[in-house]
Amino acid sequence: MNWHEQVFRYCERQDSAFWGEPFNAASNLAFLLAAWAGWRLLRARGAAAPDLYALVLLMACVGGGSFAFHTTATRWAELADMGFIALFQLVFLQRLLVRVFRRSTAAACAWLILFIAADRACAAWLPADVWNGSIAYAPALIALASASLVARRQQQSAARPLTAACALFTFSLALRSADRAVCAWLPAGTHAGWHLANAAVLYLLLAALVAARQPKNSL
Repeated sequence: MNWHEQVFRYCERQDSAFWGEPFNAASNLAFLLAAWAGWRLLRARGAAAPDLYALVLLMACVGGGSFAFHTTATRWAELADMGFIALFQLVFLQRLLVRVFRRSTAAACAWLILFIAADRACAAWLPADVWNGSIAYAPALIALASASLVARRQQQSAARPLTAACALFTFSLALRSADRAVCAWLPAGTHAGWHLANAAVLYLLLAALVAARQPKNSL
């Protein structure tokens, strides 16, 4: 594979210029703002938790990887973009199972293996271009929806931010899916909206883990 091969995936990208996707690139600032807000949240709650601070760092890395992809539009940058997103998903899911649902580390890792298997099966069985590639996030959406439902049934403090994150993630996926379909009348596309909404999703996911450490009515 040629790691420097150009990849034109979104409406905004018309050439190989560094700023060929100005809105898609600039909107990644939202992930840095989400990371900053997450850091402030942890500081305000006095959460001396390395795992939560690691998620804050991963939020910033998601923004950095996405910025690299939407400026260089190369295979290696696409891998960095996808890699940081996947890493955030796995770390968050493991901490969700341990912190919110009180599973053991071994049980949480077993669920992670199941999630990865479902993700790989989805990638193998479904066409990659379904919903403009957003089908790849189906396992994450199903996992998040399931977690929010279970948290609500258990009256968990994390239920509210998890439910909000699930609703917003669904909306953000719709924006991601619509990008190429609206090129004719919206040249900038809708992918930047995916970035803005998804940055808020990541913050809400962190807030859910923080809420699990607080009294039920604190968030």
